[in-house]
Formats: sequence, C-alpha cells, structure tokens
Amino acid sequence: MNRNTGLTRLLLILNIFPALILGLVCVIAYYPIDPLPLLDVLGLITPVLVSVNLMFLLYWGFQRRWYVLVPFIPLLIGFLSFGSIYQINTQSNDAHFDKEISILSYNVKGFSSYNRHDSPNIVDDKIIEFVKEQDPDIICFQEFSWIRARQVSHYPFKYWTPFSSKRVKQAIFSKFPIVGNGSLDLPNTSNNAIYADIVYEKDTLRVYNIHLESYWIRSFRSLLKKNAGVDFLKRLQYTASKHREQARILQGHREKSPYPSIFCGDFNQTPYSPSYKILNSGMQDSFRERGQGWGTTFIRNIISARIDFILADSKAFEVLEHRNFDLRASDHLPVMARLDLKSDQ
Repeated sequence: MNRNTGLTRLLLILNIFPALILGLVCVIAYYPIDPLPLLDVLGLITPVLVSVNLMFLLYWGFQRRWYVLVPFIPLLIGFLSFGSIYQINTQSNDAHFDKEISILSYNVKGFSSYNRHDSPNIVDDKIIEFVKEQDPDIICFQEFSWIRARQVSHYPFKYWTPFSSKRVKQAIFSKFPIVGNGSLDLPNTSNNAIYADIVYEKDTLRVYNIHLESYWIRSFRSLLKKNAGVDFLKRLQYTASKHREQARILQGHREKSPYPSIFCGDFNQTPYSPSYKILNSGMQDSFRERGQGWGTTFIRNIISARIDFILADSKAFEVLEHRNFDLRASDHLPVMARLDLKSDQ
C-alpha cells in the first residue's frame, strides 16, 4: 500500500463519521428516539457537519472518486428534509397589504452586555435605538428587564411576566390593543411562554412569546473540571427531553386557540430538532419563507446557530419579509418578519 492510498483511506474514514452523524440528525428530526433525547443535541452542530461534508464533497470531486457519494448522500437527504440550510431568497414582497403587521423577536439577555467592554447604558442605547429605528408593530422580548419598560413606553399596550414571578422575564409590546393574555407556566423550569391576544382592525390574533429550557452552558472552560463531562451530558439529556415536553404543551395550547397564532422566541434548539418540528407543525418559518443567508441568531464561544424563530399559522398568514440583524448587544441576534393576515380570516 503506497502513501497516497493510505492517506485516501484515512480521509475516507474521517469523512464517514460526520456523514453518518448528519444522516442521523435528518432521521431524528422526523423520527425522534424517545429514550435517547440526548441525540437531539446533534442538531446544534449541524452547520459544522454540513461544512465538513461540503469540504469532503469538493475534495472527492476534484479527486474524481466515487467516494464523493459519502458526503453527497447525507447532504442531499438534509436538503430534501430541511430545505436549503442557506437561504437564497432574492427579494421580499415590498407591496403594502391592508392587514400587514411587523413583529420583532429578541432575547436581550437582561440588557447585559455581549461585549464585556460595553457599559449597561451603551447596551440599553443600542437596543432601544434599534427598536425605534425598526419600529415593529409587535415586540417579543425574552430575558427582559422590567426596569427598561419605560424605554419602550411609546408602545401603549403590553404584557409581561409579573415582577413577583421567579421565572425568567418575558414581555410583549404592541401598538394594537391586547384584549387577553396569559402564561403557560411550563412545569419544573424557570423558563416559560406567555401569550397576548391582539386586536388588529377587526381581527384578533394570538402571539406567543416563547423561551424554552436553557442549556445553562456558561463556558467550555467549565467542562474541564472534575466530573464536569458527566454532568454536562446529563444536563444536555435533561434539556433535550424538556424541549420536547414544552413543545408539545405549546402546540397543544395553540391548537385550542380560537385565533390564528404566531410563535416567537428563543427555542434553544435548531431547525434540525424534534422540538422544532413539533412547534412548526401547521406553521411556516419566516426565515425559510423569506430569509437570506445562514440566519444565525446565537453566537457564543464556538457555537453559531439559528435558535430564534418566528413561526406563523400557515393558513392565516403570508410571510412578506424576514430579516436578521447583526446587532451585537446580546448573545442573541434579533429577527423580524412582516406578515399579511389573509383576508378570509
């Protein structure tokens, strides 16, 4: 066996592993293995798996070897399963519609700084200036600080997690009247989902502001501590299991709603997870419909993922536009969509 043959076999072995993992992610998203929710977490590294397989695809293609099928098959399955991971929509629908609304979702991390060199006042200014500039009709904040409510006082209607609650705070601000609201009080967690019934002209729609179970990974350096690896895996297993449970609760609540609904918020999971598939049932992902690029909404350490979403009822809404913003004031990035409430609603 010459050196080139040995190198080729080594590269093939190195390619088989990420190819199999990517194929497994595609299967788990649609056929979740209930006893092993830990496998759901593989969705968090899907962009890495896709990138690695693309590199091997190019390499084997230049080598003109049949090994090109090893990365090609899982990439093809992924494309057919999830649609394009990288969206290339060339334009939004700029026409004005009579029942058009804009909605912004943003995990503001308590208005604490993403950049440790920024003072809290600078972070406040960045976020509030951004909100005023975009001027959405409805805002869903996760990890909100009620102390900052006065800075968005130009929104006359609001509903947020009570100050007395021990849950992570969320808030919904609206230019239109809120005629009903509530909290789902997700069990055994500090995370939660709230909703507001909003009257727009003669129609009523329900907006859910969602913050699913957090992983509570502060830094990868902490994993170097004794027994940290075992505790880390247990935490991932628990969190993935909670995601499925919470997604089913939310979907069940939405199905009983008398109004067309919108899911907004921080799902703490990617589009390649069973919990996302549960929540997206009967809905449409604004990024998939009108987004562009990778759609990254979360950046921390080596993780870069799309875990913040706006999902709208497929029968009730048309997605006119989706925008991601590179605003580094939190570890999350804001997303905004323009929706048209169809006239037959």
